Amino acid sequence: MENNYWPPSLKRTKNRLAVYDILASAHRPLLITEIEDILKQKNVDMWLSTLYRVLQSLQDANLVSKTTLLDNKTLYELTLHGHSHFAICTNCHRVIELNHCAMDLYQQQLSKNKFVIHGHKIEIYGLCQECASGSEER
Repeated sequence: MENNYWPPSLKRTKNRLAVYDILASAHRPLLITEIEDILKQKNVDMWLSTLYRVLQSLQDANLVSKTTLLDNKTLYELTLHGHSHFAICTNCHRVIELNHCAMDLYQQQLSKNKFVIHGHKIEIYGLCQECASGSEER
């Protein structure tokens, strides 16, 4: 973990560091159940309620962002490299991270309309390649 990213006001507890390290090692946003499974694999005992509190404290410190999907599942990721947007398969729930933020396309129009942006969330729903090809065969 990069020490210079940890806010001085946030205490470095064993549980926070364990969750942070899992998210730092992940190559994609993770569901809480995936984080819980990895904690178990690493023999880190943590109640689910504690995991939620840890994630909330990391989110409050702007280290973690969460995205709640249409099916009420929540993805967690580190905020070190900005934010992410997703394409979600409505059949198998596969999540594809999008590498570009489309807000640049909307910013000018919203500014003309004197709209003040406080945040945004862009999610695209459809079928992944595997599910789309499977539905075409039916």
